[in-house]
Amino acid sequence: LPRNLTIPDPLELSPKPEGSSRIASWNIISLKSSMGKGLIRYIAAEDADVVFLSETKCNDVPMILKEKYPHQTWGIGKTKGYAGVALLSKSKPIKVTSGLPGGDQDTKARLITAEFENHFICGTYVVNAGEKLKSMPAKVHWNERFAAHLAECDKSKPTIWTGDLNVVLDARDLSKASEKWNKVAGYTATECNHHRQVLAGTAVEGAKPYVDIWRERNPDAIGHFTYFGFRGQCRQKGIGWRLDSFIIPERIKDSVLDVGIRHTVYGASDHLPIYMDIKGAL
Repeated sequence: LPRNLTIPDPLELSPKPEGSSRIASWNIISLKSSMGKGLIRYIAAEDADVVFLSETKCNDVPMILKEKYPHQTWGIGKTKGYAGVALLSKSKPIKVTSGLPGGDQDTKARLITAEFENHFICGTYVVNAGEKLKSMPAKVHWNERFAAHLAECDKSKPTIWTGDLNVVLDARDLSKASEKWNKVAGYTATECNHHRQVLAGTAVEGAKPYVDIWRERNPDAIGHFTYFGFRGQCRQKGIGWRLDSFIIPERIKDSVLDVGIRHTVYGASDHLPIYMDIKGAL
């Protein structure tokens, strides 16, 4: 797998199949810093129909890529430089909302829900359980409320969940897993059990089963991560986590034509972008 530290120039990525729609998701750790390191080049090369960005850290709505993506929603919280999400779309969604239903202002910096003709898309920057798991109560609270929101959307249309989920599915999705179990945010029994309940459709009454579509298509892949911390030469050493995913209703999994991690697109952020191609219109 690639270990490059900057985004290749020129950047060439696989085009989407004919008659499909592409969704891309990327935690950019800061719009301002990533803009100077290849963010716009990546978005142009990917040419997705919908781009979800997390951890934008924007305090105001920026004016970027308006010609290519005229329909944009930027989720900004009340805390300056905190979290932040954005959804950029070529076509106009039927409806877009920021934040959890009845949630406080800061959930607007963590969730955008967009309704299209055939699907909902929920893009998230999920709460991190924090150093020494100090934010676990906030994470549990978020997880419960988001699972209810996901299930509610999915009642009316298949709902695709993407973004930085800040949890891994199992030991295949991080380095040195046995050393980290129940000690490090994103890989604890509390978080992983809840994630599995969402997948099983048991987190909320009436919910339907979901799949981590990349993992289902790549069951034996080890070391395929979406996050390599900037400290400690993690990228060069291949030490990482797969924190970014597409979690989709099991009933639509056969509509997915391709799903992948953009392994070469590193350096603008400590995360890699992910993409998914699905049959037909969104």
